[in-house]
Amino acid sequence: MTKRRFDTEVLLEQMLAGSEEAIQSFYERYRGRIYRFIARQCGADNYGSQVYRAVWSRFIAARRRCSTIRQYKVELYRELHEALWEFGGGCDGMLYTSPELILKVDDDTKWGVLLLEEVRCLPKHLRECFLFRYEIGLTPTAIGAVLGKPTAQVSDQLAQAEEDLLTSLEVSGFSKHLELKAVYQLTRQIKPPALWDMAVLGSVPEWLEWGGEYTMAQPTISPPGVSGMKQIASSLSTTRKSMHRHELFYNVIEYRN
Repeated sequence: MTKRRFDTEVLLEQMLAGSEEAIQSFYERYRGRIYRFIARQCGADNYGSQVYRAVWSRFIAARRRCSTIRQYKVELYRELHEALWEFGGGCDGMLYTSPELILKVDDDTKWGVLLLEEVRCLPKHLRECFLFRYEIGLTPTAIGAVLGKPTAQVSDQLAQAEEDLLTSLEVSGFSKHLELKAVYQLTRQIKPPALWDMAVLGSVPEWLEWGGEYTMAQPTISPPGVSGMKQIASSLSTTRKSMHRHELFYNVIEYRN
């Protein structure tokens, strides 16, 4: 059997003991999903960067109050939840991508762009459940443990989020034969900007030594655009244009100033 590049349990055990190398390896594996979870709710501007840094600093500090590997891993998702809700759970109903850019991409990528726009327009509690399931990969039971909700309630909220997303996308011509999971998967290759990586990894020694937590400033957010996708749905076409998906999603989907 081929040995996995990452053994998460071993890394977590080493992190509990204060290993900087283990933290760096764990960060390498989880940085993408944590970044996307935050950027798709808070944007990828300075506010999103602050939330991202706060989550990692608080996760590292949390090892002092965790006695088991399982408890410590769950703490990552709890810190993610708490950091987001500390400043209102992200941004509601914001259009991050211009209609002109959407019209220039191929169909598969277009549905990924539209799906992310609709995810951002979900109510905060539904959006968080959806991203914990589709981005982080947690089961409804695990999501319930993180959020302090019964599994049945989480399952109902996931079903509601999926129904709302499909209803909104069908207005734009989304085929019922396509699956949300498959479309969302197209958007999961994005990684955090190099500056975000440097801000976290460069602070790890200090966080380990002092055990402090990064404090977020109150955000001021003024993104461009209008609320929701309904206003541009009628203008969408099936224009196909070859474009490398990674470049597209890095420069188009994730909001930047």
